[in-house]
Formats: sequence, structure tokens, C-alpha cells
Amino acid sequence: MSIQEKLTTIAENEQKVYDKGKADGKSAEWNALWDAFQQLGERNNYINAFSSRDGRARTAWTKETFKPKYDINATKSAEALFDRSTNLDIDLVEWLENLGITLNTKGATSMYFAFYGTVFTRLPVIDLSSANNTAYCFNYNVKCTKIDKIICSANTAWHSSTFDFANLEECIFEGVIGSNNFNLSKCTKLNRESLLTAINCFDDYSGTTTKRTATFGTTNLDKLTDSEKAIATQKGWTLA
Repeated sequence: MSIQEKLTTIAENEQKVYDKGKADGKSAEWNALWDAFQQLGERNNYINAFSSRDGRARTAWTKETFKPKYDINATKSAEALFDRSTNLDIDLVEWLENLGITLNTKGATSMYFAFYGTVFTRLPVIDLSSANNTAYCFNYNVKCTKIDKIICSANTAWHSSTFDFANLEECIFEGVIGSNNFNLSKCTKLNRESLLTAINCFDDYSGTTTKRTATFGTTNLDKLTDSEKAIATQKGWTLA
């Protein structure tokens, strides 16, 4: 091997060593950050975790920085979880799958402002079965067309402002819808199948003095037949 060839080999190896050291440094930094931020995967209170509200820098979370190491188990609170994270214009389902993690809100009592003002194009299964505050949970996102599923229970506390995703087309409801203030009137693009899954979740108050009202709005009600609307009224619900 000539001297020039030896020098070239040395230079190439130096670069490889440098690149590996740089990569190892980034990996160690990423591990340290997320180990602390997610408490080694034990964190369950995610209030404001990825939020840009209240004057926080709007660039705080981007596609380059939002790469959690552990499952996001917001099982205590998901209040303002992604509130106004306007740089994360991603399919959240696909993004989390690529990272090998999941989002879990089962048990979260507050979903207040959880996805307010976000730009996600799709949301995964969201569990609201323990939520006693859902105000502004799904509000002011003009890009989201699908929420894979919303799981609810008789204990879920709905708010007139829970839903306002203007371009939402698909959202499957599962469980029990039992309280007033369930309002889908702002989601005027929601398909008929999604509306029917909601109606099928209505708790049955027939034969009781309890009356409930769900607001679908004229645009959504026009998608349903009289017999489909009757499923709700026969359970003691009024569709507005």
C-alpha cells in the first residue's frame, strides 16, 4: 500500500470514528432527555407535556424534536397534552407506529384542551371513559379528517365545546354516551356511519323520566333516515 493510500485510509477511518462518536453522543443525549422527561416510562401526568400554550415557544415541538422513547401513558391527566402544537402537522397514528410507541389516555380524568389547535391529520384511539372534563378537547383543527376511535362511558362528561374539528370525516364511537352536552354540530363533514356509531352508544333511558339531548345540527341530521333518528328517540333522547 502506497503512502498516499495509507493516508487516505487513515483519513477515512478518522471520519468514521468521528461520525460514530457524534452518533453515540446524540443517542446518549436523546436517551437522557426522554428518560428524564418521561420518567423512564413511568410518567402518567402529561399536563401541558407537548403544549405550546400560555406563551410557550411555538417551535418547541417539531418533527425533529417530537420523538418520545416510551409509550405516552397519560393515564392520570392529558390536559392540554398537545394544546396548540402547530408544528406537528403529522398523521399521529403513523408517527407513533414508526416510533414503536402508543398513546394511552385510559384513566385520564382531564382531557381539557388536549388536542386544541393542533394540526394532526389523524388521531389514534382516544379513551375518554374516565374524563370528567372534555371542554375544547377536539377544537380548532382544520387538518384532522379521522379519529380512529373514541371510547366513552356513562361517566364521560361532555361539553358543548368538546368537538369542533371542521374537516373531521370519520370517528367511531364505542362504549356508552349517557350525559347531555354531546355536540357534533360543528363537525359537519362527519360521515353517516360515524353518526350512527354515536347513536348506538346512547344510553337507554326508555321507561324512565330521564331525558337527554344530543346536538347533531341540521347538516348531520340530514344524513340520517327517520328510522335511524328513531333509534335515539326510542331511547329517550332528543336530537337537535
